[in-house]
Amino acid sequence: MSAAPESRRPLPGWDNPVRIAGPEVFQAVAQFFAYDRTRPLRAENRERKEAAGHTREKIVFEGAHGDLVPAWLALPRAVPGRVPVVSLMHGVGRSKEIWFSADLAPRAAALTDSLLAGGYAVLALDARGHGERVLATGVPGPDGGPAGRDLMVASTIEQRRAFDYLATRSEIDASRIGALGVSLGGLMAFALAALEPRLRVAVAGVTPVGALKQIISIPMAPQTFAGAIARTPFLMLMGRQDEFYTEKDAAELFAGIPSPVKELVWYDAGHRLPPEYAPRARAWFDTHLRAGA
Repeated sequence: MSAAPESRRPLPGWDNPVRIAGPEVFQAVAQFFAYDRTRPLRAENRERKEAAGHTREKIVFEGAHGDLVPAWLALPRAVPGRVPVVSLMHGVGRSKEIWFSADLAPRAAALTDSLLAGGYAVLALDARGHGERVLATGVPGPDGGPAGRDLMVASTIEQRRAFDYLATRSEIDASRIGALGVSLGGLMAFALAALEPRLRVAVAGVTPVGALKQIISIPMAPQTFAGAIARTPFLMLMGRQDEFYTEKDAAELFAGIPSPVKELVWYDAGHRLPPEYAPRARAWFDTHLRAGA
């Protein structure tokens, strides 16, 4: 999400409670995120980089609308057997590169380094209209409307197709897939945890639930998916000063998740998580993903 001006807060309905969607609404919305798993991925390996302790591969595969989705897949070296994998999902205006560049985003890169050092593979895609895909697909608006809905739906489907790709890799244990997303990526973490049985563990950071009560439509709202997260261990990382929601919004969203394994962690931060989020997220994956919980 882009920075939200304080003028958004007085909008009608801002103070309304977060209403968790029931199963009928969820099932109706879930149809938008369905895809044909028999459709060929047409995946290609375009580049290979050797780095300290890991190998990074540039892959592309066919996305939700037939365009190519570029991604990085980083594999730890000297780890015996198949490894678990964590998919990292960026916010609006960012790209897959933030997870591998300390210059662009030191906090994001620190999380990647920690995961690789811990024996996890790391996957990062460019969401639709982001990174290398700006010229190919155009830049969708972050504040709803058809372009915003398409951004959410297409990028979530492409994450699911990326899971299909992971199953083809002999180095990856596709029964141990985790995901972490921030902002837009947090919305996708909610959707994937509800829609995708292959996702075993999820972390959602600074998910903009308050802004979505009135501004963005149902296919993007986390409250549409929260009630269907029945078994996935789910961690919410939120900022007390985030302009996209109030503490009450986040608490109501968290309360609507029925998973017996969940946690809400607060930071004295806005719409950007502090450095300590990385070890907290890593610990969540260590506890719930490493052993295939």
